Amino acid sequence: MYEKAKKRNIKILIALLCLAVIAGSYGIYVFMTKDPYKAYTAYKEDNKKAGTMKHEVQDEEKFYLSVYYPVFDNEVLDQAVSAYRNDKIQSDLKQNSKIIINVDYDSYDIFDAYISIAFHQTLMDEDGHALKTTTSTINYDKKRNKIMETKDVLRRDYMSLLRNKAKDANVDVEKVTKNNTNNFIIGEKEVRFLYGNSMDRMITIPYDENKEYIALTNPNIPSLYQKEAIVPKQKDQNIDPNKPMIAFTFDDGPSDLTLKLMDAFDKYDANATFFMVGPNVERRSDVVKEMYARGFQLGNHTWTHEKELTRLTHAQLMKEIYDTQDAIFKACGHDADYLRPPYGSYDTNVLKASIMPVAYWGVDSEDWKSRNVDSIKKEILKSVFDGAIILEHDIYGTSVDAAIELLPELKAKGYQIVSLDTLMKYRGDKLTKSSYITPSLYE
Repeated sequence: MYEKAKKRNIKILIALLCLAVIAGSYGIYVFMTKDPYKAYTAYKEDNKKAGTMKHEVQDEEKFYLSVYYPVFDNEVLDQAVSAYRNDKIQSDLKQNSKIIINVDYDSYDIFDAYISIAFHQTLMDEDGHALKTTTSTINYDKKRNKIMETKDVLRRDYMSLLRNKAKDANVDVEKVTKNNTNNFIIGEKEVRFLYGNSMDRMITIPYDENKEYIALTNPNIPSLYQKEAIVPKQKDQNIDPNKPMIAFTFDDGPSDLTLKLMDAFDKYDANATFFMVGPNVERRSDVVKEMYARGFQLGNHTWTHEKELTRLTHAQLMKEIYDTQDAIFKACGHDADYLRPPYGSYDTNVLKASIMPVAYWGVDSEDWKSRNVDSIKKEILKSVFDGAIILEHDIYGTSVDAAIELLPELKAKGYQIVSLDTLMKYRGDKLTKSSYITPSLYE
């Protein structure tokens, strides 16, 4: 009897030992297979309104990375997201222990027109203590298929607006510079510019309170052009940088002759830049709208065609420039890209006031003086050169006729006839060194 009980107790003990071994082995297995960093892969679900979420984990000797990011099946936007992942994820803090990097994001589709993405990156030590936080943004214009910059969101003398708002937002005004404005988030009611390590310092620009400064073009967003965005025709295609090129520029319009001129340039697959005065823009806003839609370049020639901009006060100068900018923007939803001061008169004060570069000329047709087609053509043909900016006026019939006759002749001589932007792209060094184009000093 006693022996049976003893054997039974031994069996129970063995069974218990086996269970303990199994339990211990399972515990060791769980411990060995458990992801010690799983807690650092958390993300927010309710703020991902655009794109398909992807998640990547990278466990290296010096860092552990958990990054959530959106995919859009759009080459331009996906490349921008990829560039962020490759270039901006930081692990540069010098620590003795391993760094944990967690990247989450917010994404929003604003009125089916703009995608706004904010990546929130947190660097932590292995105990979960935050060492550094940063927020980086990407904004995308769906209609124009481009990554957006500050100038695509704000216009006019927007730096003065941001600096004024900085004081109320407890942001250091000295940090508000042109090189430090591209970290912004587009919303339905406002755009927010980030100036802190994360979201702790920002300047908010409500659309409805700052309509004249808003460059976004959408029926739902208050601006001077609260309509659907115009997507301009792409001109200056298939340019050969090794062949000579020139830029025709026309001052003082638009006039009743401008459409005729545009038709001729289109016929010969050529481009032009139009430097317009404010009152003519207001009178012929339909021409300006068509000009932009057809891919021609817009220029600002001030409001009153004041002979000496250099004699104006700062306030008068700003009015000359930005009243004209406003008229152009109201007409087509896009600003002029260059300023041509009347009579070529400018100084440092003009360069500081204008957000646009100043465009001079290399070939003066003197069309205003001769008012003769043959004389205008002769003046241009004897002076034209690779990289030339040609000055004419689209308010004179003789100037328009001369330009139309010159188009096939110059094409036959091998010249590509392009916009100022295209000329700057391929002949920029030459143009700036010769002061045909002078960069803005606006800060």
